[in-house]
Amino acid sequence: MKKLIFVILTFVVLYSFYQLEFVKTGNDNFSETEVTTSLAQTEENEFIFDDFVAYYLKDQEIYIVKLSNFQNLNLLYDPTNTKSLKEIIESNNLNFAINGGYFTDEKKHVGGLIINSDIINNFANNDQLTHVVALDEQHLELSFYSYEDFINLDKKNFKFAFQTGPIVINKGIIEYDFINNSLNGNEKALRSLIGKNNSNELIFIVTRKVYDLQTLAEILFEEEILGNEVTLINLDGGSSVAMYLKNLEKFQINENKILPNLITF
Repeated sequence: MKKLIFVILTFVVLYSFYQLEFVKTGNDNFSETEVTTSLAQTEENEFIFDDFVAYYLKDQEIYIVKLSNFQNLNLLYDPTNTKSLKEIIESNNLNFAINGGYFTDEKKHVGGLIINSDIINNFANNDQLTHVVALDEQHLELSFYSYEDFINLDKKNFKFAFQTGPIVINKGIIEYDFINNSLNGNEKALRSLIGKNNSNELIFIVTRKVYDLQTLAEILFEEEILGNEVTLINLDGGSSVAMYLKNLEKFQINENKILPNLITF
């Protein structure tokens, strides 16, 4: 009887020790796996280059490129263009291209347009094209103006300026009125935007998921990677949405699209 009790007690002690080791080892492995997965996602979704950084928001299917050097920033406009984004990038040795503003079926720019200080199209007040994106060549500064502010400016120093809109976020404030008063702000569509933060970083955004502008603005408003006091303005959307980042396949979106106007660097 004593031998039987001793055998039972020994078994209980050994079994308890085995269970303790199993739980401990299991928890250690789980923690290690979590850290590795998180780190891999960070590495996969952030891509750092010399003058710009690219981010991929997987769940929202949003692609973001932030540029700190405006020296090579340009607007290409050619209504007779027959080359795709990819072909333009490769033939001009560029790093990046994104679709620009709106255009007609005849590939003519819609709204005001200035290239190298020459006024190609006149500027006009419009509920959709509420703002002007303009690059001052002398100071290499990209600015966003309301139509009312822009119309009275001396335009001789602009490398380019074009009308687009509506404005979506203005210095960290969501512009619900501009969105609601625009022609397509409340419709769901693929979107592209241009913007800037208070660190003077230029921001390009495209989506591969359809959004109305209010929902998209509220998502981007929470994104710390965009920086502080962010301003974002809507570009052409829908089937025109296209982005091409050289040597980064994830950011080559609708790369075979042929467009009359592109923002490049």
